[in-house]
Amino acid sequence: STKIHSKRQQNLTLLAPPRPEHPGILWRALSRHRKTTRSFTGDTVSTEQLNQVLAPCLELLQSHATLELFHLKRHADGHFEGEKWNKASASFVTQASVAAAALESAVIGQSPIIQASNVLWLSISVRDLTAEGYFNALMVLGIAAQKLCIQCALLGLGIFVTPASNDGEAATISHFDSLHNINYFAA
Repeated sequence: STKIHSKRQQNLTLLAPPRPEHPGILWRALSRHRKTTRSFTGDTVSTEQLNQVLAPCLELLQSHATLELFHLKRHADGHFEGEKWNKASASFVTQASVAAAALESAVIGQSPIIQASNVLWLSISVRDLTAEGYFNALMVLGIAAQKLCIQCALLGLGIFVTPASNDGEAATISHFDSLHNINYFAA
């Protein structure tokens, strides 16, 4: 991977990233060894349920300037309507539509994400952070993901969270700097 957060290591390739012809190939190869499986219905999460899922995360979102939240909602024709959390209005604002193929590339073909009717995407910037700041950013991102998991369990909703993503492809959707953002996807 070339995603480095130390100035002296920028542009240094640590591991050559695999380049499968199709993102789903990598996911299937990696998931063959999993001990659990996940499958979800195609039911859409209502706006009320989404608000309940997000409620425990709102304070965290508002208090961390570099933490961003996107909501991607599947439409019948296969694309996703993109929304970004606006901290000033404390609500989602419609963004550009996201092609299913773009999301599939961003999440390296992970079927629980690409088959979902709703995707939550947490992203945090780690640009110019000290080692302590970087650690804190990871903790904030992990806490936000954990809050989503706990709230979904309380509401009887299934959730799949993954930090595994193709950051370059995710950056083409979010327009964030792929070298300085860490992404978690949840479906």
